[in-house]
Amino acid sequence: METRTITVEIARDGTLKLPPDFQRTLGDSRELSVTRIGSSLVLAPLPENWAHPSGRVTHYENGLVVRDPKVMFGTPVLAGTRIPVRTIWGYLDSGYSPAQIRLEFPFLTLEQIEAAKRFQKRIRFRPPLNV
Repeated sequence: METRTITVEIARDGTLKLPPDFQRTLGDSRELSVTRIGSSLVLAPLPENWAHPSGRVTHYENGLVVRDPKVMFGTPVLAGTRIPVRTIWGYLDSGYSPAQIRLEFPFLTLEQIEAAKRFQKRIRFRPPLNV
């Protein structure tokens, strides 16, 4: 995983102004997920098929991960919550153990956290870039 620290500006419309060299790193990705962990933002390119949900609910990892256009605009979340899977990835990528994640989200089970890890491996898209 590539980790870089960059400085960004926030435009008047609330969008992030990314440095040109960082934009080149993202390639063709036009949509990013942004997750805040502590004082850091984790940016991750969204795969094309996540950017525009088809209107139907999709279940992954034995139903522990759900993608529903009516919940978080179709972002994959842990079932029964509004916690995006990418949030769990961000914690794991930042060095948190599953037990530490449970301290942050006591209502999550270890099975849900493991499902998020499996889902990340299964979709195989570029890992998040820490900012």
